[in-house]
Amino acid sequence: MKKYVILGLGLMGGSVALSLKKASQIVYGVDNDSKTILYAKENGIVDDASLSLDKFINDFDVLIIATYPKNIKDVLKGYKFKEGQVITDLAGVKSSFIAEVYELVKPAKYISCHPMAGRETKGIQNAISNLFLDCNFLITPLNKDDDVSEIVLLAKLLGTSKIKVIDPMYHDKLVALTSQLAHVMAIALVNSDNYPDTKNFIGDSYRDLTRIAKINSELWCELFLENKNNLLKAIDDFKNELNCLEDTLINDDYNNLNELLKKACTKRINMEK
Repeated sequence: MKKYVILGLGLMGGSVALSLKKASQIVYGVDNDSKTILYAKENGIVDDASLSLDKFINDFDVLIIATYPKNIKDVLKGYKFKEGQVITDLAGVKSSFIAEVYELVKPAKYISCHPMAGRETKGIQNAISNLFLDCNFLITPLNKDDDVSEIVLLAKLLGTSKIKVIDPMYHDKLVALTSQLAHVMAIALVNSDNYPDTKNFIGDSYRDLTRIAKINSELWCELFLENKNNLLKAIDDFKNELNCLEDTLINDDYNNLNELLKKACTKRINMEK
């Protein structure tokens, strides 16, 4: 049985806490909102909670930071961690802070990770114990020879076996395409709608494509800007493909249009194999 401290008891942090409690681990919570602390205690989401990390600083095996990326360095400054302690985060971007934080927490180990899961809501009231079930779980150590065993264990306790260890820089390139660009597309699609009665004509295609437009704007502004170079590259590549599709329509080019559709279909089917 491990002792986990979760710093930031929002949707993600609360869901981690519920998952770890379900797995019979000892879970402490830290949040700067007293109402969140009270809710976590009263609903058995954590074994104990505090407004400050000070209370648990010497009594944890793994510290999980579930705050916005820009806050990660600040919440760790001023603390002295111990050898044997492991610190991680759940942030959707890595390159902007990981090297500095790696040095900041020594002699503790910093092994960053990113469970590819979420909901269109926020706050601990929306946390669920199966949020990470069977999700892709990415571990992004700064150095390839870092010991990631504690984070592998965390991933399994959260309910996934789809664990991959990748370079943090490569992580940010992939996430720009698979997550951030998808959100950009959903936002642009919804904002391009000029019909007053769209909601009366929505089918599965529109519903599925735009689900993630119900977005935590503050968080996603930060994620987009922290990873903007990779995201701009993904947007540029997408615009090129969109232009190719547009050209086939302008030119009534059935053959090339058909080839583009078949190419996409084949690639998507192969992803499921």
